[in-house]
Amino acid sequence: MGHAARNTWTVPREVGSSQLLDSFLYPGNWHLYLALEAVDLSALPDLFRGSVPDAFSLLEGSGIPVFVDAFHDNSEWRVLLQPAAAARRIAA
Repeated sequence: MGHAARNTWTVPREVGSSQLLDSFLYPGNWHLYLALEAVDLSALPDLFRGSVPDAFSLLEGSGIPVFVDAFHDNSEWRVLLQPAAAARRIAA
């Protein structure tokens, strides 16, 4: 894992999902997103408190096609996918 920005780390492709889930992501209260660069934390929605349309708007503005939000105790995850965001990025 490499530090990308304040409270943001990059995950190398070589790191397996079981390694992430058993260590860094185990405690919960985390966000995992796909982006070309670190995103300002204020641009990330809370999928447990906000509305889905507002979350889509926030992520679309940041160009994030995949976003996972873990509940504070890691008992539930919410996933937002925006395939159109990835297609627009490729076309640009």
